[in-house]
Amino acid sequence: MISLKLLSFTLLLCAFHTVQASFWDSELRPKSKSSVSNSSQSRGTELSSPYRELSYEDLVQEYQSTKAQRTKLEQQQARSKAGRRAFAGAHVSFANYQFDDQQFQVSHEGYQISYEKQFLPQISWGVQYKNMPSSQLKDYRIEAQEIDGLVHYSNDLAEKLSAQLTTGVASRLLSVEKEKASSTNLSLQFILGAGIYYEPQGNWVVGFEPQAKSALLTKTGDRTAFDFNFKLGARF
Repeated sequence: MISLKLLSFTLLLCAFHTVQASFWDSELRPKSKSSVSNSSQSRGTELSSPYRELSYEDLVQEYQSTKAQRTKLEQQQARSKAGRRAFAGAHVSFANYQFDDQQFQVSHEGYQISYEKQFLPQISWGVQYKNMPSSQLKDYRIEAQEIDGLVHYSNDLAEKLSAQLTTGVASRLLSVEKEKASSTNLSLQFILGAGIYYEPQGNWVVGFEPQAKSALLTKTGDRTAFDFNFKLGARF
């Protein structure tokens, strides 16, 4: 009986040593080239996963975006260097007046000159002179000379196209004649305008800017006006 137990214990011990030897043999045996390559490929995939392959369309779009940003920066730098503009042109003004409790609408057609000076990247101040020849309406003859103090805000819409908002105060010297009597009054008006400006070539600038005006003083007979300004000028 004892010999049978001893024989069983000996067989179990041999089986344990056999399993242990096979385990360490598999661990210490060199790996094949295929397993090494597969392991390196998987590691390479893990390392390259954060990066995205760019297509031709992506490269073209990125180039165009960079070019547009560079062009806009160059335009802003050029305008900051040449931050002055001078204009000459014509205007048509539709003005409303009130004399002797009667309201009249008169159209003035004249010339104008203006000057702008930039003091911030998108903001400039300016002065403007307008000549308004005499207009006959019933018994009244009306003539005006106007000087405006303005503040402009401009923003680029395209490579050579920009929009401009204008506000300020107009000082108008108003001359009114009725039969043999005449009077001259100083009128003040609030100005609000919006215009489009185009630079066709070099420093030349073409602009169109409507402006709405409302009288700040009502004792002079001046009420409201709406002007269409056509401008041709240069940046220097």
